[in-house]
Order: sequence, then structure tokens, then C-alpha cells
Amino acid sequence: MKLEAKARWFLPDFGEITNFEDLVSYAANYNWNRQNLEIINSSLSTTNYFNIAYKKWTTDSKISDLQDMLRHYWFYQWELNSTYDWSTINSVHNFQVAAGILRADDYSNPANGWMWPSTRKALNEKRIEFQEWKNSPPYEGG
Repeated sequence: MKLEAKARWFLPDFGEITNFEDLVSYAANYNWNRQNLEIINSSLSTTNYFNIAYKKWTTDSKISDLQDMLRHYWFYQWELNSTYDWSTINSVHNFQVAAGILRADDYSNPANGWMWPSTRKALNEKRIEFQEWKNSPPYEGG
């Protein structure tokens, strides 16, 4: 069951709730306990983490997270600077090609290097895997 579907199961009238504050307000009307809210919040923060298409030279902490994730998957090799610069744009383009969103030779496509909905969806799916890796205990070898 996908995370968003789980959230919808918890809240039948889920609507356009995309952040924890809206969820708390909504759930307060239904006397939900904190545990249910935490389960749904983890789903929201994972599935909607990258939720906008950044313009060139935008600075945001989520861009640093994006760069860190792209570095882990060998798409980004530079310093984490929290800026959607040319290095980040090229890394997103390489991710798009690897994910099958764009062809490698399609440089005229307006989605090239930009975080359009299909790219954000793929990045958010990869982020789940990346977060699991980051939160797992280090390999001890043996």
C-alpha cells in the first residue's frame, strides 16, 4: 500500500493536506491520537518532500538535501551549497536520463534539468530509499 494511500485510509476526507500543521488541525476535529498523526506525518514528509520546481540560483535547505541524495547516487560530485546552480541542474538532468524520464540526447526538452512533477515524483521515490540507507546502522563487516 503506497504511503499516500495509507494516509487516505487513516483520513477518509484527506483532501489537499500536505503538511503536518494542516493534518493536526484536521485530526483535532476527529479526536485522533498523536501516534496516528506521526504515522501520517512520516508519509507526508516522504512523498511530498521535493514539492516545487526550483528556479536557477534558488537557495533552500531542501536543495542541499537534493544534492546530498544525488551525490549518494553518483549524479552530483561537488560541494553541497544549497543552491540550484548549473552543477545541480546537470545532476538532475543525469538523474532524469537514468530514471527514463528524458532521453540522453534530448537537450531541447523544457523539462531538461528542471524538477517538473514527473521528476519530483521520481526524486521523492528515491528519497525514501536514501533515507532508509541514511537511517540504517553502519555496516560492521565480518
